[in-house]
Amino acid sequence: KAEPYITQLSAMDADQAHGELYRFRLAMAKGDIQSALAISRGLTEKYKEFSLSWESMGEALAASGQVDAAAAKYQVALDKQPTNVRALQGLISCSYRLGKLDDAKRYIEDARQKFPNDPSYRKMEIEHELVYGDPETVLGTLRDDVTSAPDDPQKYQAAAQALLRAASV
Repeated sequence: KAEPYITQLSAMDADQAHGELYRFRLAMAKGDIQSALAISRGLTEKYKEFSLSWESMGEALAASGQVDAAAAKYQVALDKQPTNVRALQGLISCSYRLGKLDDAKRYIEDARQKFPNDPSYRKMEIEHELVYGDPETVLGTLRDDVTSAPDDPQKYQAAAQALLRAASV
């Protein structure tokens, strides 16, 4: 059902890639990873100067299980546009999938510097320390969260989880 819209958007060159980005999104939505890979390869050949081309390739490679290769493409995307949120998220995800916890932490820290008000990266930072790092480093932050929102059970749960984890380390 999306194809007629993609045809129209392609004719308008709304994505500035002659509809290829829309075709890529559609292939990914359908779970047609092979088509997504082919489209993203074309994007990186025709539009190699754009971060979004490399991000798309990273996404398709990650979906196909080629996590090392995906991480490399996400890195190219970040080199071209250091504030590419999806590339950063992709690198973080790939790092965890590859068991590269130090890399994941480094990318999360980078994201926190670039997007200090984004709560998703703050949450990633806290979860990383709770699961893989030193839970005591986030206890103060979590106590402040409880103090600032005393009626939020999720804040208490996060603080309790950190305390339990710190006690078991």
